[in-house]
Amino acid sequence: RPLIVILAPTAAGKTQLALDLASEFKGEIISADSRQVYRHMDVGTDKIPLDKRKNIPHHMLDVIEPTERFTLADYKQMTEKIIDGILDKSSIPLLVGGTGLYLRAITENFLLPGESRNLEVRNRLESELKEHGNEKLYKRLSTLDPEAAKKIHPNNIPYLLRALEIVEMTGGPKPE
Repeated sequence: RPLIVILAPTAAGKTQLALDLASEFKGEIISADSRQVYRHMDVGTDKIPLDKRKNIPHHMLDVIEPTERFTLADYKQMTEKIIDGILDKSSIPLLVGGTGLYLRAITENFLLPGESRNLEVRNRLESELKEHGNEKLYKRLSTLDPEAAKKIHPNNIPYLLRALEIVEMTGGPKPE
Protein backbone atom coordinates (compact mmCIF):
# COMPACT_ATOMS: atom_id res chain seq x y z
CA ARG A 1 0.00 0.00 0.00
CA PRO A 2 1.74 3.15 -1.14
CA LEU A 3 1.78 5.99 1.37
CA ILE A 4 3.94 9.08 1.23
CA VAL A 5 4.72 10.51 4.67
CA ILE A 6 6.01 14.04 5.21
CA LEU A 7 6.99 14.84 8.79
CA ALA A 8 8.70 18.09 9.69
CA PRO A 9 8.40 20.97 12.15
CA THR A 10 6.35 24.09 11.54
CA ALA A 11 7.56 26.32 8.66
CA ALA A 12 9.75 23.61 7.13
CA GLY A 13 7.91 23.60 3.80
CA LYS A 14 5.70 20.52 4.26
CA THR A 15 2.66 22.11 2.62
CA GLN A 16 4.38 23.14 -0.60
CA LEU A 17 6.19 19.81 -0.89
CA ALA A 18 2.90 17.96 -0.35
CA LEU A 19 1.13 20.06 -2.99
CA ASP A 20 3.96 19.44 -5.48
CA LEU A 21 3.98 15.68 -4.85
CA ALA A 22 0.19 15.41 -4.94
CA SER A 23 0.14 17.23 -8.28
CA GLU A 24 2.90 15.03 -9.68
CA PHE A 25 1.56 11.67 -8.47
CA LYS A 26 -2.24 12.12 -8.46
CA GLY A 27 -2.27 12.31 -4.70
CA GLU A 28 -4.57 13.41 -1.93
CA ILE A 29 -3.33 15.07 1.23
CA ILE A 30 -4.23 13.90 4.73
CA SER A 31 -3.37 16.25 7.58
CA ALA A 32 -1.42 14.73 10.46
CA ASP A 33 -1.71 17.81 12.63
CA SER A 34 -3.42 17.54 16.00
CA ARG A 35 -4.81 21.09 15.80
CA GLN A 36 -5.92 21.25 12.19
CA VAL A 37 -8.64 18.66 12.85
CA TYR A 38 -10.57 21.34 14.76
CA ARG A 39 -13.02 23.70 13.07
CA HIS A 40 -12.62 27.44 13.60
CA MET A 41 -8.93 27.07 14.54
CA ASP A 42 -7.32 28.54 11.45
CA VAL A 43 -5.12 31.15 13.11
CA GLY A 44 -2.07 29.59 14.69
CA THR A 45 -2.50 26.19 13.02
CA ASP A 46 -1.25 27.25 9.57
CA LYS A 47 -4.21 25.43 8.00
CA ILE A 48 -3.98 25.77 4.22
CA PRO A 49 -6.79 27.98 2.88
CA LEU A 50 -9.16 26.56 0.25
CA ASP A 51 -7.88 28.89 -2.46
CA LYS A 52 -4.30 27.58 -2.05
CA ARG A 53 -5.14 23.86 -2.26
CA LYS A 54 -4.84 23.72 -6.09
CA ASN A 55 -7.94 21.52 -6.36
CA ILE A 56 -6.11 18.75 -4.52
CA PRO A 57 -8.35 16.91 -2.06
CA HIS A 58 -7.39 17.55 1.57
CA HIS A 59 -8.59 15.37 4.44
CA MET A 60 -8.66 15.58 8.25
CA LEU A 61 -9.08 19.34 8.28
CA ASP A 62 -12.01 20.85 10.21
CA VAL A 63 -13.51 17.50 11.20
CA ILE A 64 -14.48 18.24 14.80
CA GLU A 65 -15.64 21.09 17.01
CA PRO A 66 -13.11 22.34 19.58
CA THR A 67 -15.56 21.43 22.35
CA GLU A 68 -15.75 17.78 21.29
CA ARG A 69 -13.51 14.94 22.43
CA PHE A 70 -11.12 13.66 19.76
CA THR A 71 -8.65 10.87 20.50
CA LEU A 72 -5.71 9.27 18.77
CA ALA A 73 -7.94 6.24 18.19
CA ASP A 74 -10.48 8.52 16.45
CA TYR A 75 -7.73 9.95 14.26
CA LYS A 76 -6.38 6.52 13.38
CA GLN A 77 -9.78 5.05 12.55
CA MET A 78 -10.82 7.99 10.36
CA THR A 79 -7.46 8.23 8.61
CA GLU A 80 -7.28 4.51 7.81
CA LYS A 81 -10.69 4.74 6.12
CA ILE A 82 -9.55 7.79 4.16
CA ILE A 83 -6.35 6.02 3.07
CA ASP A 84 -8.37 3.01 1.88
CA GLY A 85 -10.71 5.30 -0.05
CA ILE A 86 -7.83 7.12 -1.71
CA LEU A 87 -6.17 3.85 -2.70
CA ASP A 88 -9.48 2.49 -4.02
CA LYS A 89 -9.47 5.44 -6.45
CA SER A 90 -5.91 4.50 -7.54
CA SER A 91 -4.60 7.72 -6.02
CA ILE A 92 -1.67 8.14 -3.66
CA PRO A 93 -2.29 9.21 -0.05
CA LEU A 94 0.13 11.76 1.39
CA LEU A 95 0.18 11.87 5.20
CA VAL A 96 1.51 15.33 6.06
CA GLY A 97 2.10 17.05 9.36
CA GLY A 98 4.11 17.62 12.46
CA THR A 99 2.24 15.49 15.00
CA GLY A 100 4.56 12.52 15.21
CA LEU A 101 2.15 10.48 17.30
CA TYR A 102 -0.52 10.70 14.60
CA LEU A 103 1.98 9.65 11.95
CA ARG A 104 3.30 6.77 14.04
CA ALA A 105 -0.21 5.52 14.84
CA ILE A 106 -0.71 5.02 11.11
CA THR A 107 2.74 3.93 9.95
CA GLU A 108 3.36 1.59 12.91
CA ASN A 109 -0.26 0.40 13.11
CA PHE A 110 -0.66 1.18 16.80
CA LEU A 111 -3.06 -1.02 18.73
CA LEU A 112 -5.25 1.44 20.60
CA PRO A 113 -7.89 1.05 23.32
CA GLY A 114 -11.00 -0.53 21.93
CA GLU A 115 -9.03 -2.70 19.52
CA SER A 116 -8.79 -6.31 20.60
CA ARG A 117 -5.49 -8.12 20.79
CA ASN A 118 -4.36 -11.65 21.54
CA LEU A 119 -0.76 -11.77 22.76
CA GLU A 120 -0.54 -15.54 22.41
CA VAL A 121 -1.51 -15.36 18.73
CA ARG A 122 0.72 -12.32 18.15
CA ASN A 123 3.76 -13.97 19.77
CA ARG A 124 3.27 -17.13 17.72
CA LEU A 125 2.97 -15.09 14.50
CA GLU A 126 6.13 -13.15 15.35
CA SER A 127 7.98 -16.44 15.93
CA GLU A 128 6.72 -17.76 12.59
CA LEU A 129 7.87 -14.53 10.95
CA LYS A 130 11.39 -14.96 12.34
CA GLU A 131 11.53 -18.62 11.38
CA HIS A 132 9.85 -18.60 7.95
CA GLY A 133 9.83 -14.96 6.78
CA ASN A 134 7.08 -12.61 5.73
CA GLU A 135 6.38 -14.21 2.33
CA LYS A 136 5.04 -17.37 3.95
CA LEU A 137 2.81 -15.34 6.27
CA TYR A 138 1.64 -13.23 3.35
CA LYS A 139 0.67 -16.35 1.39
CA ARG A 140 -1.37 -17.51 4.37
CA LEU A 141 -3.12 -14.13 4.58
CA SER A 142 -3.82 -14.28 0.83
CA THR A 143 -5.61 -17.58 1.39
CA LEU A 144 -7.48 -16.61 4.58
CA ASP A 145 -8.36 -12.99 3.73
CA PRO A 146 -7.66 -12.17 0.07
CA GLU A 147 -9.21 -8.67 0.37
CA ALA A 148 -6.85 -7.71 3.21
CA ALA A 149 -3.91 -9.18 1.32
CA LYS A 150 -4.70 -6.94 -1.67
CA LYS A 151 -4.40 -3.88 0.57
CA ILE A 152 -1.24 -4.92 2.43
CA HIS A 153 2.26 -5.07 0.99
CA PRO A 154 4.11 -8.27 1.99
CA ASN A 155 6.86 -6.13 3.58
CA ASN A 156 4.43 -4.15 5.76
CA ILE A 157 5.06 -6.38 8.76
CA PRO A 158 2.85 -4.58 11.33
CA TYR A 159 -0.21 -4.67 9.02
CA LEU A 160 0.51 -8.23 7.93
CA LEU A 161 0.75 -9.48 11.51
CA ARG A 162 -2.35 -7.55 12.59
CA ALA A 163 -4.42 -8.88 9.69
CA LEU A 164 -3.42 -12.46 10.47
CA GLU A 165 -4.04 -11.87 14.17
CA ILE A 166 -7.58 -10.66 13.41
CA VAL A 167 -8.28 -13.62 11.11
CA GLU A 168 -7.08 -16.08 13.73
CA MET A 169 -8.95 -14.42 16.59
CA THR A 170 -12.26 -14.03 14.74
CA GLY A 171 -12.14 -16.89 12.26
CA GLY A 172 -12.67 -14.45 9.40
CA PRO A 173 -11.59 -11.20 7.78
CA LYS A 174 -11.37 -7.85 9.58
CA PRO A 175 -14.82 -6.30 9.83
CA GLU A 176 -15.27 -3.07 7.83
